[in-house]
Amino acid sequence: MYENTPCYSDIDQSLNNYFKEYKEKYSMLLTYHPQIDCNSGRYLLINHSQSLRIHHGTGSVLMWYLGILNIAYKLNLTLIHFQWIAEHSDDENNWEREKYWLFYDWQIPYSAYESCPKNSSIRKNIFHFNLLPNQTFDQNHQGKQVFTIKSYLKNLFQEFLLNLPNEKSGFTFYSSRTITITSSLMEIGIVMEIRWWLQHRKLYKYPNGVWAGTSLPLNYISHSNSIQQFKCSQINFNKNLLIGVHIRHGDVVKRNLQGRIIFGDRYRFISNSAYAPLLIFLIKSLPKEIEKNYFITIYSEGNINDFNDILDELKEYLPELQCRLVFFLNGRTSETFNRLLRDDILISAFSTFSLASGIFNSRQLKIGPEHNRGRVHGMRNFLSLNLDYNHTIFQLTNEKRNLIQQRIQYVWNEKLKQKQTFLPLWLNNYSDDYPEQFMLI
Repeated sequence: MYENTPCYSDIDQSLNNYFKEYKEKYSMLLTYHPQIDCNSGRYLLINHSQSLRIHHGTGSVLMWYLGILNIAYKLNLTLIHFQWIAEHSDDENNWEREKYWLFYDWQIPYSAYESCPKNSSIRKNIFHFNLLPNQTFDQNHQGKQVFTIKSYLKNLFQEFLLNLPNEKSGFTFYSSRTITITSSLMEIGIVMEIRWWLQHRKLYKYPNGVWAGTSLPLNYISHSNSIQQFKCSQINFNKNLLIGVHIRHGDVVKRNLQGRIIFGDRYRFISNSAYAPLLIFLIKSLPKEIEKNYFITIYSEGNINDFNDILDELKEYLPELQCRLVFFLNGRTSETFNRLLRDDILISAFSTFSLASGIFNSRQLKIGPEHNRGRVHGMRNFLSLNLDYNHTIFQLTNEKRNLIQQRIQYVWNEKLKQKQTFLPLWLNNYSDDYPEQFMLI
């Protein structure tokens, strides 16, 4: 059941077995390969032009897409598919990206929409409204309250519906400019995770699965500006806690002619010195049964020598590290994202890229600076840490230390329990009584 590529019957069967109530509630978003209905369908169509929508960075586009789905859910619309294109993705063609994202499986192909006659209801009845900032969501809410559609948009849309020939008439909501940049996971988070779980749970089969890709061997460690090699045994990922670290370098650092980092954009750059103390604390906080059963992946751009200071400090406190750390550097955008998504704990950067992992994985413990709260409001299993003024160290208060230790135990227990059942235990993360202290709100 876990080793074959998903097929129609398997996805539909799993939807009915595990998510029946959600399939009914979110029918506009959780119908696998929906069929076009030229006369009674309700569709959301956006202009595909990159200049007329968010396209800057994979994380930003994911959060933009989340906002689109919030609109679709609130107004009961099925999305017409558009190509998944994000900046920083020139190393991939669209087919390569789609094998990771698979959004098209839940949307109406644009070719199917175009095949409807021009006099069909969905081609004749068009509601025009540009989904721009400050024109879509009210977000002046506290805590777990969901964002709501602005009354101006609701009133215009309701008036449009009342003027249709009859209540079963199909139509298209068309947005020429779609730059909605606020959203919420309070309602749509479970949709994103259901989709991801159904499609990707069987595609991860290390080292050849879609999530695996290629990485440096497990025997690379830095010492005194040189690389030493060790013979390491294969890591059993099921018996280890996987810790990912996203260190943002590519667009926030300046290098000299020798390629060394000499300057970082203080707003988005976090110094290497911040990571080792946090990682050491995490490792020392592991449950006793796995106190040496961990595996660290550092995701970044550049070369291994950029991280010598982190490695030298880690080795002083973690002598077993030589076979428990790997770098994934300069990876392709979609592949890197899908790798960091599988980690049990993720230390995120000032980056929508790593923060966006929480859209798909509520069990993963996300630790990092708080930002973009209005774009991923309601993210589960998130703990924010403050940084000092120069971003050289994460400030670990006693309260945060206690919360992190609690959550590490939780993540490990959930990992063990999930291995024993096909039932998606992470559904509990979307219960009404989920604790606010572990949410990005």
